[in-house]
This record gives sequence, C-alpha cells and structure tokens, in this order.
Amino acid sequence: MSEHDQVVAGCEAWQRLHEHGRRCWANWLHFSRALAIGRPAALKAAESNAPVGSKYNAAMGSWLRENGLDGITQQARYRLLLCMENLQAIETWRAGLDEATRAKYGHPDSIWFAWRRDTICR
Repeated sequence: MSEHDQVVAGCEAWQRLHEHGRRCWANWLHFSRALAIGRPAALKAAESNAPVGSKYNAAMGSWLRENGLDGITQQARYRLLLCMENLQAIETWRAGLDEATRAKYGHPDSIWFAWRRDTICR
C-alpha cells in the first residue's frame, strides 16, 4: 500500500473513530500508520531531528490539518506512538485478554496504561 493510500486509510479510520466513540483499536492502528508517515514529514519541514519543540509542533499540526487527521490531542498522539513502538508486545498482551476485556481497551490511552500495569509495572 502506498503512503498516499495509508494516509487516506488513516483519514477514513479517523472519521470512524469520531463517529463511533474512539474505542476501536483497529481504527487506531490505521490512524497510526498515517501518523508514521506524517512524523518524518513534519521533522523535515521543521528542520528538526527530534519530534519536539514549537517548530515541530507547528509542522505536525499543519500536516495533520492538510491530511484531515487533526483533532487528536498531543497526549493521545504521544500514547498512540508509544503503543506503536511496543506494538508486538501489546498485541501479544491483547491476544491473552478475554473478549470483554479486550473490547474495553480500544483507545491508545487505556491500552498503554493497562499494558504497562499488567506487564511492566509488576
């Protein structure tokens, strides 16, 4: 799938998240793939090596708006990216949950905190 197609899929997933309460992990995964494309673009536009600072934030905000992906808080975006950095371990953890518990954890914030509580902070 091309980068353009991934951004389009992320935008469609973002619309579904808005319409259905932002609790669908599959949609967050599509959205995260678009973010993974936007982050290096924002870093380049900000002439930065790290995703921090006002120039980066402005560049990322512009990229998100231009691609119909704006409206996510910086905290949710940050936690989603943390989830993506640990995706294999998180997916293994989620596979071990029963259906009802897995359904309860559909937002990056709830997944990040529950995964850390259940695996890292023991």
